Amino acid sequence: MIQKLFVLFFCGITQVYADAPVEMGDANIRRLEQDLHVLQKFVYKRFGGGHDYQEENITPPVEADKDLSDKTEQIELSLQELTRKIEELTHKLENVSAELNEQKMKFDGQTQQIADLKTEMKAQKALGFEERLDQMPEDKFLNYIENESKLLSEGDRAKALHKFVERFPKSKAILPPLKDLIYILYKQGNYKDAARYAGIYYKQDPNGSDTPELLMLLAYSLQHLGKTDQACTTFTKIKTYKNLKPDLLERITTTEKDYACKPKGAEKSA
Repeated sequence: MIQKLFVLFFCGITQVYADAPVEMGDANIRRLEQDLHVLQKFVYKRFGGGHDYQEENITPPVEADKDLSDKTEQIELSLQELTRKIEELTHKLENVSAELNEQKMKFDGQTQQIADLKTEMKAQKALGFEERLDQMPEDKFLNYIENESKLLSEGDRAKALHKFVERFPKSKAILPPLKDLIYILYKQGNYKDAARYAGIYYKQDPNGSDTPELLMLLAYSLQHLGKTDQACTTFTKIKTYKNLKPDLLERITTTEKDYACKPKGAEKSA
């Protein structure tokens, strides 16, 4: 473009001077050089060119527009590529999520199967435990209670003791299992059965060394069952035993006050 401007300008000047009647002299040549220099300076200053003529921060408009267009096109291509990658990543994440959900469903199913299997095994174990207790003869059952049953849970040991007492009520060795059963039942809050078996123990061994202590459990159980008067009567019975331990007497006295037990003969005097 710059070259075309120079050519046109030069042709125009040449034509002007060619039409003029004046001959081309040194002055005219110098004037032509000056005009060419001015035109060259203007063109370079406006559209770019040599360092001597180019203004600061001025770039040719055509080249600037082309550079901006190229950069815009590059940005668009980058955005398209980024969008494509995001879509691919989203698709992969959806696939991973689906696989995880499938694995979770399988895991939940396996967990439920294991839980069902444990429940079934526990039921079978309980059934086997009950059947074993039903089939043991007295001597082996007694040995089981004195040794193996101590390794059982409190609930299973109570079942074993209860089974022995029910199967062999007239056994000469019934008192130790019966005593242990009464303590476990009271600890579990089964006051009704604790009171019932404490009464059985009293009938089996009314003067035994452990009987006063078990009668205390009977009195406590009766009070929990709302039978405070019978509990107070039981305390009176316990105090008839000789050689009671001081701590047992102290507990009887304290509990009688807590239960508001009336002294023997007080009701008749009233």
